[in-house]
Amino acid sequence: MLQCLRGTTTVANVTVALVTTQPAYVAPPTFVGCDKIILSSPAGGSTPCDVVLDNLSIRNSTGPCTPGATNPCGYDTCSTTNNLVYTCPFNATRFHCYNNTEVGSTYQYQTINYPNPAQGANMSYCQQQCDNLPSCNMAATALKFDMTQAQCFLKGAPLVTSGTYGQNRITTAADGWRVDICMDHPSAYGNYVCGAMDVPGTALTANIPTGGRGSSACAELCQARSDCEFYVYYSSPQSCSLRKTPLPNTSSSGAAQTCFKARRT
Repeated sequence: MLQCLRGTTTVANVTVALVTTQPAYVAPPTFVGCDKIILSSPAGGSTPCDVVLDNLSIRNSTGPCTPGATNPCGYDTCSTTNNLVYTCPFNATRFHCYNNTEVGSTYQYQTINYPNPAQGANMSYCQQQCDNLPSCNMAATALKFDMTQAQCFLKGAPLVTSGTYGQNRITTAADGWRVDICMDHPSAYGNYVCGAMDVPGTALTANIPTGGRGSSACAELCQARSDCEFYVYYSSPQSCSLRKTPLPNTSSSGAAQTCFKARRT
C-alpha cells in the first residue's frame, strides 16, 4: 500500500501491485501535496516493506516540481528532469552503517572486487547490491590501507560469535584492512538484524526490565531513539540495554541477543 502523508496524517492511500520490472508508477490524483510517500505491506502482512521508495517514480499530478524542494519520497531534494515526476533513487544514507567494524556472518553470497582500489571501496554501490539481494543482511567493504585492493561482500545471517566469514572486531591499520559494514533487510522486530551475541558499546541506558514482553519491548525502545544503534537483550532476567558505537570484541551467551538497527529512524 502507498500512503500519502501530510505531516503525520495519512490523507490518501492506494493498494498497488509493484513489480521489480516496473519502471514507474503514476500515483492517483488524490496524491497531492504529500510531504512524504511511504510503502507498507497490506493489513495482515508479515514484515513491513521499505519505509521509503527506491528506484520508483511518482508522478505529481498537480504541478511542476520546485527545484530544491522536499521530495515526497521522504528524503533528498526534488531532482526531476521533466518537472512532473519525482524520482526516488536508492538512498544509502537511510541505512545504519558502522566504520572500522567487522562482524562475522554465517553466509557470504558474493565477493565483488572494485576495479580501481586507489579510488577506495564505494559503500553506496555495495549497499545497493545488498539491497537488490533479499537474503543479504549486511554489506561489507574492505579496503587495504595501502589502497591496492578493495572489495565488497554481500553477507547473510551476521552477528554470530564464530562467523564462517569474517571476525568480530574493530579494524585498525595493524590489520592491514579497513572494514565498514551496513545492515539491510531487517529480519526481526520490523527493523533489526539479530544474533546470539553480547556486543559491548556505549550504553545509552542502564538495563531496563521488559515486563515479560521479551526482546520486542527492547526493539520498541530503541526504535523510539534516533541515537540508539543497537540493543542487547538478556533473557534471564528479562531486560535490555540500549547502546550505540558497537565494539565487537564480543562474547557468546545463550542468555544474550544483540539486535542492530537496520534503518535510521
